[in-house]
Amino acid sequence: MLVAVITALSIDQMHQQMQKANLADAFEWRLDYLTHIDLKELADLRSVISKPVIFTLRRKEEGGKYTGSEEQRLQEIQRLCLLSPDFFDLEWDLPSEFIAEICQKTKVIGSYHNFIKTPDLEKIYAQMQNQHFQQIKIATFAVSTLDQISLLCFLKKNHTGVRTVFCIDQIKVSKIAGCSKVTLCNAINVLIENNFLIKRKSKKNPKNSKIGARAHKYELINV
Repeated sequence: MLVAVITALSIDQMHQQMQKANLADAFEWRLDYLTHIDLKELADLRSVISKPVIFTLRRKEEGGKYTGSEEQRLQEIQRLCLLSPDFFDLEWDLPSEFIAEICQKTKVIGSYHNFIKTPDLEKIYAQMQNQHFQQIKIATFAVSTLDQISLLCFLKKNHTGVRTVFCIDQIKVSKIAGCSKVTLCNAINVLIENNFLIKRKSKKNPKNSKIGARAHKYELINV
């Protein structure tokens, strides 16, 4: 499944971005990007979308844009559940009582984010086990080829319902394929042939990053 991430500042921009991404199988609405959250406007937009929609209201500490307090954010998440999204993407370490409450209203994706390094994925995965998570998403920063390989190996272990997202220099993707001169397109083909789907989204490098000037966000899904 290809998920288009919608990072618009307004409802009109959301509609425009979804039209441009009409080949996607589903949409993730990054509602933390909106300058103003209007439930009626979102409900009207939701009513005309036939594809699955994931709601995300990411806190700033996890790379999000939401500027209110954590108490306000949790209250906003509860309100947004009234729109019956297909999934709600929540940080895995939120209070278990809150996650259980949201799970009564919609399906929940538990998310882990680390924008500095790629930690022990098996350990993170074990910590994220929660009966209320329908899916688990692990997003890390790959600073070396070994990190990229560890992500691939982790997915190959067939952890059901896990999505892995990582940020790297696009040049380093070629090294996964075992050839330093292979093109990005060929590297992607190698991954697909080995039962992986790969999706790219442009992303600015963190300050003082040691990797190349062009960083991108890739999502690998074991199929």
